[in-house]
Amino acid sequence: MAIHDNISLGQKFNRLTLIELRFHANSRWYGLFRCDCGVEKVIMLRNVVKGHTKSCGCWGREWVR
Repeated sequence: MAIHDNISLGQKFNRLTLIELRFHANSRWYGLFRCDCGVEKVIMLRNVVKGHTKSCGCWGREWVR
């Protein structure tokens, strides 16, 4: 079973909400995500689902402050 079979549009992962699935030429699934801060970013789906990517980068910038 592919990782994308277990998720749906609108599903939230930490600060990221999936708004569109995209298949890339390198045979990997990517998603267009909207972060809680409002930024939209294309991120490798596997990284978000496994918790390696939690935001668009805003969380790290906030944490450093």
